[in-house]
Amino acid sequence: MKNDTLGERIFKELKNDILSGFYAPGERLLYEKVAERLGVSMTPLKDALLKLEQEGLVRNVARRGTFVTQLTERDIMEYSQIRMALESLAVDLSCAQDLITPEALEELTEVNNLIRKAVKKKSPKEVITYDIQFHLKIVSLSQNNRLIEMMNQFPLSNFLLLMGRGEKSIENGDLILNDHTKIIEALRDKNPDVIKKILEVNIFLPYNQIFQEE
Repeated sequence: MKNDTLGERIFKELKNDILSGFYAPGERLLYEKVAERLGVSMTPLKDALLKLEQEGLVRNVARRGTFVTQLTERDIMEYSQIRMALESLAVDLSCAQDLITPEALEELTEVNNLIRKAVKKKSPKEVITYDIQFHLKIVSLSQNNRLIEMMNQFPLSNFLLLMGRGEKSIENGDLILNDHTKIIEALRDKNPDVIKKILEVNIFLPYNQIFQEE
């Protein structure tokens, strides 16, 4: 039974439109045109846009309107720094409290296999979606509910896609898979220092490639 409300359905459609590039980074979303295109009224549309803003996909600028997020160099650096801090804390907690189970490592391996398949299919959205799942699972190992909640609320969604650079997730496929494999092995060995060194490279890869290599 489908339980999605109209607002949730619109949210999913708009999110897909933004991440697929139908609406470009920095583009203004004109309420009337979007509502007409989707065949909906303003109320559910505004509900959907509010949720998109909470996820960091759009920004509401006073007296100007709502715009698709266009991430700056500073945005990506700050997001990457916060992610690194959250995931490092999760790693420290999970290793110190011996919370890493064989079942958890198997789940991480399964997600990595999904990334491998997505790379072969050349599907940037799938690669990034599964990559996010992988990192969320790392944080969930900590069993710290507040930390997990913070990570789930963090607008992880797709720095590369928002920058119009989704193709990089395919180009970097082997690097991502290799990093994840090393992380799984280091988790098995309960070696937080090694894990955090690999995470630093993995998390800051989008920033370095977008801004440091151009």
